[in-house]
Amino acid sequence: MKNLFKNMTLDRGIVLVSMPAIIALAVSAWIQANTLGELHGALDDEVPGLGREIQQLSLQHSALAAQIEGDELVAQENPNGYIRSIAARDMVEIGDVKITPGGKSNIPGTFDNTYRITPADNTTTFRRSRLANFLYKLEEESSQVKVTGITFDVAGKGLRPEDLPVEDLWTFKATLTSRVSTLQ
Repeated sequence: MKNLFKNMTLDRGIVLVSMPAIIALAVSAWIQANTLGELHGALDDEVPGLGREIQQLSLQHSALAAQIEGDELVAQENPNGYIRSIAARDMVEIGDVKITPGGKSNIPGTFDNTYRITPADNTTTFRRSRLANFLYKLEEESSQVKVTGITFDVAGKGLRPEDLPVEDLWTFKATLTSRVSTLQ
């Protein structure tokens, strides 16, 4: 060992120190080349499938966005406000309504929000055409809600349910349901 360092010059010292560095750099380059090869293989295999999946999801998103674009309930984000705005419209003119929220889960992964709708004043009566317009507009203006229950009662003393009132005046109770997913 003494003979190795006895005739050591600066040039020989640099070469001696550089040898382990060269070996370390060669190993690092080989590892990087292998990693790059694996990434190129993954790129060739997975990217075309991911591109198609992104295209399909974007088409699905566009279709869903177009579907809810004209949805009044989504625009208001408040079922009570949505119901009250429909009740106040021309050709409906139901006036103030009492809304009782509720809900239940019938199917795993879903929850049904229900809204019981009655006139604010139980003695208020309406023509059938106005009630029909109200119920129709509730469903027509939002794809998220359905009228799932209706009760019409004849407005008049001494009339049986099968008798038609002369003035065509009725009271009503309706149930509106909006189903939402509970899965995340």
